[in-house]
Amino acid sequence: GVVSISLKNTHNSKSVKNIKLSLSEELDEICPEGLGTKYVSNISAGSTYTWSVNVETVHNAIVGVHKLNFTCEYEDKNGTPYSENATLRVEVRQPVKLTFDGAKLPVKVVQEDTVTLNINLMNTGKSTLYNCKVDFDIEGLESGGSSFAGEIPVSESKTATANLRVDSEKTGDVKGTIKITYEDAFCKTFEKEQEVKTLIEKKV
Repeated sequence: GVVSISLKNTHNSKSVKNIKLSLSEELDEICPEGLGTKYVSNISAGSTYTWSVNVETVHNAIVGVHKLNFTCEYEDKNGTPYSENATLRVEVRQPVKLTFDGAKLPVKVVQEDTVTLNINLMNTGKSTLYNCKVDFDIEGLESGGSSFAGEIPVSESKTATANLRVDSEKTGDVKGTIKITYEDAFCKTFEKEQEVKTLIEKKV
């Protein structure tokens, strides 16, 4: 990404000279290009200078708000040195990715039976997943609510277990969806859906 910092010389008559700009991050997880420094010879009175610097994030950077340390060193016309510091806050996000298996119904089920599903949810992304849950919308099968898996750290997995009650009156081919929802660290919601089907046989 690009970080842009604007500097304005607010003096109405005096310019500033020999300006050195520096940008760094304590954790070294956000790295400005080059040495993270920029030299500017002069900013005249009332003028503005904008420093646009490319920054890169290491692949395993912590998700959340990072603090960039900005320093501006300069001199007046008499060579007197000055220094200003500021903290810039930058939000770091990592891609989220979830894979799953076990979201499949038996070929046949019987009225009033209970079908147990164990859906394995695997975090294959670079950020922790939050509020992971599984919902069911399947004709003739009642889930009794969502199945929660909660938080899944990176490279780990959890199992969402559901007991689906087969209707006592419905028979024949039925279909529906299994929906998996989860959030990233910034409460953005993601969804995955799996279509399922089965055959409900009459209870003898």
